[in-house]
Amino acid sequence: MAALKIGVYLCSGPNPIFLRSIMLQLETQRWLPRYIAVHENSFSQPSYQWCCEDVSARLYRRGVDVLYLHTPTKCSIAGRFGVALQMLLATDCDTFLCMGADNFFYEEHIETLAGMLGTHDWVLNTNNEALLVRYKPAGNFLYNSTGNLAWNPIGGMPDNIVYNRKFAEIYAADLAKSAEAEDIVMGRTVGHEGLDCARIAGPTTCCYVSHGTNESTANWQDGPPPYFDKGWGK
Repeated sequence: MAALKIGVYLCSGPNPIFLRSIMLQLETQRWLPRYIAVHENSFSQPSYQWCCEDVSARLYRRGVDVLYLHTPTKCSIAGRFGVALQMLLATDCDTFLCMGADNFFYEEHIETLAGMLGTHDWVLNTNNEALLVRYKPAGNFLYNSTGNLAWNPIGGMPDNIVYNRKFAEIYAADLAKSAEAEDIVMGRTVGHEGLDCARIAGPTTCCYVSHGTNESTANWQDGPPPYFDKGWGK
């Protein structure tokens, strides 16, 4: 099989901590991507150059091209992700992953997902961990080693997905027509006729982190959701 040209895209808002964290996690991957597309959005002063310059230089020496764009005007959620995805589509990338800047990804994450894609157009790994960092009461956190996110419009964690260029082009076109959350849009793309999409229970390689400012799980601050009542660490 010809070597995959893997691209990872990510979006960052006004939090350099998250941006540096995800870049360091990418650097530790057993399979490095060929491209990383970074869209830093929604605040006037960019941070990538000063908070990630050293990481970017090391990745470049290992054959990774980092594509970077800063836009100061806040985009819609779909627009934010759509810009980053288009950055990858402008390359010869053939395998696409989105990795959220505020989540945890273990060193085998890219390797595992790329290996799961096979001849499918889109694959979701249904297994992930979940972490709730709570501000009420302050300093408390709850961890679940089997944090099922089946309630999501795509059926699982949005950053636990891999897809090919055929899917990426259709998804990018759908994002361009919508202002909704990217996972809602992807849920519709998965339903397009002629796409081979699969949900597979694979090895657990990532952890969804809810920290209070997430756009979809901020309400978890009031306590773990009912479907996580069993399995949360105390």
